[in-house]
Amino acid sequence: MPFTIYLIEHLREMDLPQFDFNAGTGLDFFSAYLFYNLFSPFTFIYALFPNGAVIYAFTFVIALKFGVCALSAYIYASRFCKRSEYAVLCAMLYAYSGYNMANFLFHYLDALAFFPLLPAALEAAVIDKRRCVFGLSVMLCAFINYYFFGMEVIFIVIYFLVRLTDEKFRINFKDFCCLGAESVLGVMAAGIVLIPAAAYIITSPRLGEPFGNIRDMLLYETPWRYARIFQAMFTMPDLQGYTNIFPDYKGVYPNGSRWSSLGMYLPMFGMSGVIAYALSNKKSWFTKLAAICIIIAIIPVFNSIFSVGSSVYYARWMFAPTLIMSVMTGLALENDSKYFKAGTVVQMSATVLMIIFCIIFPIEKLTIWQSDAYYNNIMKWMQLAVTFAGAAIVFAVLLKMKRDGSFPLKMLTLTVAAAFSLSEATLLFGMSENPYPEAITSSYPEEFNTEISKSGRITTDSNTENRNLLWNVPAVYILNTTISPYFNEYMDAVGIENGDIPENYHVQCLLSAEELAVYVPPYLSDDTGFIESAGNLHMGEYYDLHCFDGNIAYYRNKNFVPMGFCYEYFVSGEEFMALDKDARVKLMLKAMVLEDTAAAEEYLSPLPEEELRDLSDKEFAEECAKRAEKTVSGYYTDDDSYNAETDFSEPELVFFSVAYDKGFTAYVDGEEVPLIKANFGFQAIPVPAGKHTIKCVYHSLPRDIGGIVSVSGALGMTAYSIIMIISKRKRTV
Repeated sequence: MPFTIYLIEHLREMDLPQFDFNAGTGLDFFSAYLFYNLFSPFTFIYALFPNGAVIYAFTFVIALKFGVCALSAYIYASRFCKRSEYAVLCAMLYAYSGYNMANFLFHYLDALAFFPLLPAALEAAVIDKRRCVFGLSVMLCAFINYYFFGMEVIFIVIYFLVRLTDEKFRINFKDFCCLGAESVLGVMAAGIVLIPAAAYIITSPRLGEPFGNIRDMLLYETPWRYARIFQAMFTMPDLQGYTNIFPDYKGVYPNGSRWSSLGMYLPMFGMSGVIAYALSNKKSWFTKLAAICIIIAIIPVFNSIFSVGSSVYYARWMFAPTLIMSVMTGLALENDSKYFKAGTVVQMSATVLMIIFCIIFPIEKLTIWQSDAYYNNIMKWMQLAVTFAGAAIVFAVLLKMKRDGSFPLKMLTLTVAAAFSLSEATLLFGMSENPYPEAITSSYPEEFNTEISKSGRITTDSNTENRNLLWNVPAVYILNTTISPYFNEYMDAVGIENGDIPENYHVQCLLSAEELAVYVPPYLSDDTGFIESAGNLHMGEYYDLHCFDGNIAYYRNKNFVPMGFCYEYFVSGEEFMALDKDARVKLMLKAMVLEDTAAAEEYLSPLPEEELRDLSDKEFAEECAKRAEKTVSGYYTDDDSYNAETDFSEPELVFFSVAYDKGFTAYVDGEEVPLIKANFGFQAIPVPAGKHTIKCVYHSLPRDIGGIVSVSGALGMTAYSIIMIISKRKRTV
């Protein structure tokens, strides 16, 4: 919700900043939010609602997403199903598949809603010789979400190659050239999205490590991974974060498969229709494509193709085979496959095997074979019960229901009921009423908004996480998939994870945390223990209660150091990294760490060797006080820069805890000065003695290039469309 509301406000005002200073230590705005569907049609729909109504519009827009998902799947399925009832059945299976329900809490549904249009447009381009539709579908999918678009491109290439094995799918040289031109123009038209995204991905700390050896490329590190893939096909899925039936491996994110998006289950049918179609049509391109997808899923290096070759396990591409399997199920029903009963028996048998396994080996007792278990027994038995009931209903229908003219409508009705049951069963555990709605709807005190935005940042507890975006104030940490590679460099140097920042007080001081916002549940009336009662924060000795508005308690940092402070000493990166990890975080408040120490010799002194040690809490507080004595004044940010005034008695190297980026250019009194990379991932600006004005401006070159490419692609698409229309009219005449 905070991300969506934040983006809506920017879109409504036609204001897309170059840099977002509210996103932790800062990040290129496009890099931060393109992953979160910045240009999705659904995001623009939210912008039609007044600010106060946006939070209530979420349910409406989510329902609309499912409707579009089903509609686009129907458009694709109707190319193969002769009767509309079966095409609608396929659409319901895709829209309410295990994949969609397992990933319901994420923002992926935007991309999934329009994905079926991509293979549908390919079919139209080759079979019907329709021009432009494929290029437009490429552009649309790219604009919605670049991450899913990458997976869609890989899948559509595989789809095209397999499709060529069908004698009905014939493409001549002209068709191929037109398809290629539309692909290129569609990608170019989305350049404003894809080029900034590519620039970020190249340096992204979230890519993960490549495979270390051949064994890891061919075999998963644990046999439980294969069991969970099997479960994903045959059983109602685990929710994200849970491993109810089979244990996980290295459950701490991002390892293991708790958050991998595993899920291909089709409501009621499971794999019964897929098996029936495959047995009836062994040489069909549908069968070949489904088999290839299963092979990709079980071989790590093939699976990693959809994750830029990373060895970190994700299965987020499985929405694509889910669409194919949905159509296979519909076709098996429509063509009255003689193997449907056999497929249903296999589906029921797989479910029974998992039930037996869970009785003999309940997951909570599998401690010998797994590292972490995140399970819910009630959810597990609900999953298995719903799955078995669905297979039993299909088997009974095939035995009892007559194949008359009303059969398609009856099967569609059952499928709709099954889809509803699956979605409701999932939502029963996946969603609940927010017990603390005030944590979302509370406003930030106006007097704090003025102070914080000009001098420091806030930090939050788990209940107020990302609320700074709604309050439009900077925070030391937000929960965001995209992280600055330079800030990640800092975290690696001091040995912390991004999610550890709310717990690490010493990091908060370096990042100029002035306020701590803690949501206070209604049952707490004593205002002396809010921090300790908040959950994962234990900051009572470092923060003093400043204000309590009835919902959120605001604390002031006892050792607050404002943005833009100065040091006395510097230390080289090599000397710093030789220290014990626990000493590094605190020492960074005593000495600026520099890779190029020559740049600091005019302003700072080398830290004496005897001072290269861990600091006590008292010494740390003293260093914070020293840093706070010499700071800039009038610090503020705008859409593309941070600004400050200085009045120092001698030349200084001023440190700003803004994530370093090559897109920044520093100016002092309008004259460009060197921007120095300091403390591994941040910025330092040299200023002379006396009164001066600092302005550090960010400009995204990838966004400029992407804009030019987009305009070129749009013009090219327009010219191509005109040529195709004229050419078609000439042929008609």
